[in-house]
Amino acid sequence: MSECPFCRIAGHERVLFTLPGARVLCDARPALVGHVLVVSESHVPSAEDLDAVEYQRLRLAQQEAAARVHAVFGEVGVYEHGRSAICRFHCADRGDTHAHAHVVPVSCDLVERTGFITRLGARPPAEQLAETDRYVYQESGATPGAIWGFGGGHVRRHFVRSELHRVLEERGTRWVPLDAPPSEHRETNEESIRLLGVPAEPERSCLLTGHDPRLVELAARGAAHGLGWALVRPQSLLRHVARHEALSPGLSLAEVAAALTRAVERGTLRPGAEDSAEDAVTPALLAREEQLARDPGVWAQLDGLLQAVLRASPSVFADTRLASEGRVPGAGLVVRLADGAARPAGSTWQERHVDTAGLTAVQVAACVVQAWRLRLAATTPEPLIAAG
Repeated sequence: MSECPFCRIAGHERVLFTLPGARVLCDARPALVGHVLVVSESHVPSAEDLDAVEYQRLRLAQQEAAARVHAVFGEVGVYEHGRSAICRFHCADRGDTHAHAHVVPVSCDLVERTGFITRLGARPPAEQLAETDRYVYQESGATPGAIWGFGGGHVRRHFVRSELHRVLEERGTRWVPLDAPPSEHRETNEESIRLLGVPAEPERSCLLTGHDPRLVELAARGAAHGLGWALVRPQSLLRHVARHEALSPGLSLAEVAAALTRAVERGTLRPGAEDSAEDAVTPALLAREEQLARDPGVWAQLDGLLQAVLRASPSVFADTRLASEGRVPGAGLVVRLADGAARPAGSTWQERHVDTAGLTAVQVAACVVQAWRLRLAATTPEPLIAAG
């Protein structure tokens, strides 16, 4: 829609990066340096009006933007005011409503400040959101948790900006007024582009984990194929450990792991892919594998080995273990898969959380590949696009 400010790009807005279904650009009138918007490709009132694939693409773009802001500023908040015409345009026909989220280097609880009656720490059912014209979604804090608020709250015009300004004023931090001269907004955006335009390249490894082992396995297989990376499984590492133990009597588990780590670093051992057919698998070897798999303390001792394997070549690690404790973090990025996933408290901004509701394993793998291409690409700001 040509009249929608998010369906066109005004002359003073700059795009950080794009991916199918979403783009990240500087706010036309930023509240401060680092203030960017995550905008859906589809013209819909809110993120909750997107289909499952589009919703996930928007959230992946949001998570990438948040990771960059956090890396530069050390603090980040993500805020979406759903059914945004109520908050921004006050149009009777809501013709200018377009799904978008604010990503800013400010962390505060906007849900509490808006006075919403209902406050949830997980994504509400679609039918529950359908009963309200407005909602607020936020991720904020050092250990970001997803918070939803809706039901009876009065949402003021530009409430995101006004509340952020109030917090910044309390901290004594400089902020840009809404009615500041256009040149001040342009200078703020130029600084945001300089700081956020090109991300630091992470280590090329990815860990996929989730509640459904079959989904994790299929998604990891598809992601490894799409990226052209090796697929690493816990079972293959445990098999190498059990086999090396059998060949090295008297060595402790830690000594076995250290020896295997050195072999991986020298390039004489490349565990992770499928074991070769000629490698004999004896009942004793299988029994030892099962014993290792049941012991949550084993993975603490194998952490160095896993990191060495992931550093040796670009790898996707399919963590299909059912236990939720003792998971080994990925060296590059962790992608957690769950039905109705919301970012849990305690997670880092280097994680991606994929809501698998309504997605096939192929679609989940495509989302993971998109997320990694954003991370690995040396993206540069797109040229200024003149209003027309």
